[in-house]
Amino acid sequence: MKIKTLLSEKENGHVIHTIDAAATLLEVVKKLNKYKIGALIVTAEKDGKESYIGIITERNIIREMEKGRKDLLVTKVTAVMTKDVIVATPNDDIETVMAIMTRHKIRHIPIIENAQIVGMVSIGDIIQNLNQQAEITISHLSDYVGVTAKSKVY
Repeated sequence: MKIKTLLSEKENGHVIHTIDAAATLLEVVKKLNKYKIGALIVTAEKDGKESYIGIITERNIIREMEKGRKDLLVTKVTAVMTKDVIVATPNDDIETVMAIMTRHKIRHIPIIENAQIVGMVSIGDIIQNLNQQAEITISHLSDYVGVTAKSKVY
């Protein structure tokens, strides 16, 4: 299955939550909490146009907390965000994206098409999709061998 299919099936699959580079980590935490998400795309105005310049995740914040910074809540996003963002495309296979995320130990990956971010996928989205596909396969195989998948009688 392709990432574009996962995005189309995902509730709010094409919603991209962003935060301005000048925002504080307190603002990041509030936004992550409000939308119940784990990452935000960081934006900055460049030549009168909004540009994507990085990503900030819960892990970025936790790493900063571990350093014992006293000014953590007023620290600017740009001080802790990830600048070199790993991305995927809508035509990438889910398994390929999962392997990339596992290799780089990341849980969120922006989806890029024509130099624009068109969505965000989390490892949770991928696992949920693979579980649904497995359930469908089990149901079809059970029907094929003459057993109903949800039946208690075998």
